[in-house]
Amino acid sequence: MTDIVHLAPHDPIPTGPGRHVVVLKRFDEDEPKKTVVSITLTGRPDETTHPMRPDGTAMGIDEAIKAAVAVAESEKLSRVVVADRTAGLREQDILQHGGDHTVHMDELVDSDMEDGEHGADMRDRTA
Repeated sequence: MTDIVHLAPHDPIPTGPGRHVVVLKRFDEDEPKKTVVSITLTGRPDETTHPMRPDGTAMGIDEAIKAAVAVAESEKLSRVVVADRTAGLREQDILQHGGDHTVHMDELVDSDMEDGEHGADMRDRTA
């Protein structure tokens, strides 16, 4: 049986010496109003596909997970890792505004007070 591991929206994708099957949903780089789903079989080199239905349309994430399970089973791997990069609060806000990545930009804060960072540059520390 293949385990399906769902990561939080901003969790790192597993890397390392072992092979993994990763399903990733994210904003399209060329057309940020759209989302894309990919399946990656890690290794040397990684093999990435954008899964398609028989009619040539792109699969959704649930269909891609099923396809990734088949890949994992054929490669004798025990798990599929799933990361939906569009599921975070900020990303859902963007999706609700038709893919507009500038929505509510004035509310974003680029500091991390827990780490003593006041701005975008990690060298900007308090101590």
